[in-house]
Amino acid sequence: MLTTATDLIPEDGARFDVIYGWGLLNAAKAVRGPALFISDFDVDTQGYDATFSNDIGDLFGDPAYPAQRGSLVKRGAGTLTLSGINRYTGTTTVEDGTLQIAGINNTGDTIVNGGILAVTEHAQLNSPRNTVNGGRVVVNGTLAANSTTTVNLAGMLGGSGYVGDLVNQGTVAPGNSIGTLNVLGNYTATSGSVLAIEVDNNNAYDILKVSGTATLDSGSVLELQGVDSVRALPIIFCRRQRLSIMGYESIAHHYCS
Repeated sequence: MLTTATDLIPEDGARFDVIYGWGLLNAAKAVRGPALFISDFDVDTQGYDATFSNDIGDLFGDPAYPAQRGSLVKRGAGTLTLSGINRYTGTTTVEDGTLQIAGINNTGDTIVNGGILAVTEHAQLNSPRNTVNGGRVVVNGTLAANSTTTVNLAGMLGGSGYVGDLVNQGTVAPGNSIGTLNVLGNYTATSGSVLAIEVDNNNAYDILKVSGTATLDSGSVLELQGVDSVRALPIIFCRRQRLSIMGYESIAHHYCS
């Protein structure tokens, strides 16, 4: 409630004033959730759903607190939705449940250790680095074109949106069912990683569309799910590459969009 108060001396550049404190109570803004993360904002939704619709910042650069970064940690079952234009400079961490980005997050690094991080259609997550240690990330919106997303062994990334550079050390599964995941930068698949492609009975299939360079290390796997055959390799790139398909011979094809 304090962080949503109206600053009575905005011209001094300080969010907290010696005379007026946080400022004048703004009840209409307070019901939309916090407007500042002063340090680590650790929230357990305990099975409930909640929405923070304010534009959330922090105190970084404030004359009184120039190095004070704010961060978000999402715990517990239930869904927390961020629908504002957020600019806090610390990290965003998902431990459990679902964190849904439905606005624009111009924030620090994003870390997923469990649960689900969902970037909805038209939403933007502009973290410089995204790390998926566990759980799942579903991108139907956009991750920054100059960002790097690393999917580690126990993590999974899917959706039909756009990502920057993508390093797959776990599982990448394009689409929500059948769909296309667009990589605006480079795609790297390390040994032991899985690219999971769903194929339906009409031979429609998921696509990973790579605009940059696709580097597929020996031991990286393309896993076809649903049927036994597919008539086209569901990766689009413009340089000849080689990968192994689980249960199939190693093949090399190239496609240019």
